[in-house]
Amino acid sequence: MVTVADVHGKPTTNKVAQVTKDLTPAEPQDITAFMLVADPDVHLTNFCDYWDGHRPDLSAPKVYDEKTILKMKFWKKNKDTKVPHTTLPGCCSKFLHTALDFAIARNLWPVKFKRKEAWYDMTVRFSIAVWGCYCAQMYGKPELSSKACQKVLAYLLSNPAKVVLAYRKRVYFYASATIVKAIEMPIKKWLQTGDDDEQDKRTQALVTLNPEGYPEMFGLVGNCIVDFMRHKHTPFPLAFRSKQHFNLYESWKRAQIWTRTMRAITGLHANKHWNNYGYNNFKLNVQTFTRYMLLDSTIIRQCSAYHKIPDEFKEHQKTPVKKKKKSSSGFDLSSPECPPSTKTTCTFSDSDSGSGWESEA
Repeated sequence: MVTVADVHGKPTTNKVAQVTKDLTPAEPQDITAFMLVADPDVHLTNFCDYWDGHRPDLSAPKVYDEKTILKMKFWKKNKDTKVPHTTLPGCCSKFLHTALDFAIARNLWPVKFKRKEAWYDMTVRFSIAVWGCYCAQMYGKPELSSKACQKVLAYLLSNPAKVVLAYRKRVYFYASATIVKAIEMPIKKWLQTGDDDEQDKRTQALVTLNPEGYPEMFGLVGNCIVDFMRHKHTPFPLAFRSKQHFNLYESWKRAQIWTRTMRAITGLHANKHWNNYGYNNFKLNVQTFTRYMLLDSTIIRQCSAYHKIPDEFKEHQKTPVKKKKKSSSGFDLSSPECPPSTKTTCTFSDSDSGSGWESEA
């Protein structure tokens, strides 16, 4: 049986990752796309550092019109792919979704911030990580230095705002203020217990996920995350069939949920624009995500909502449903909305209708 501890924070890229004899190249330039996806913990930093220093020449901004984008759709040769991405139409939608998940799971955030009079552009490393996973799925398995792969890299680096938009669409399911308001009350009450000093201590413990002195905190956090998944069932369609189904969903998704939920509950919102995000906001996101990933198994096992999920899924026998008699018009005769027996003509138209809790290091 799959357990929470068995699920690592990597997206499902088993079809992309291939086993090789040697996954430790001597030089960063020898890291292939398959090596990156197979073992990102080992190769991602060197991979991003190398290609950050070997970017395509973007001194003359390239205009990506319909004709140029059409030439980039060489991914259509793969019979498993059919549609372009809505935000970045030069990329395959299926490939890009997998690649975005890969970068998100590695705790990369496509933002820019200023620190000590110096600007840091994290969208570059995010785009390079996305590009590496994307290339691992491309038809023909081209080398990263090939013309086709370099075209994709230049396309992503030339459109940082669109990359950020694609990222936001991908993490939309893990950030919903409406759902947070519906599930936050137990933690809110816990935070508001005691005097002001006690409330500050509880808030700091929640932000840092430090349960010292508060053994009940992990259970509250776990219940909050599980309740979020239950309300936002679209990305977790089978999670509550059984514990085994629940455990198949990667922990990075729960880390994304908690990073945003924690900010909303504590009031540490990161409302600044991505190209002026602020170092404190970036730092808090990275630390919260990293801390949660280390504690995911412990947190989930301590929450009562998880233990209420059935241990095993049993397929229930379907019982036949007796159909009601309907009139020729398709309405139930006993219904008050039953229309009069008059002929009606329909005409159709062609028109479509952070705040500063954490100090700078």
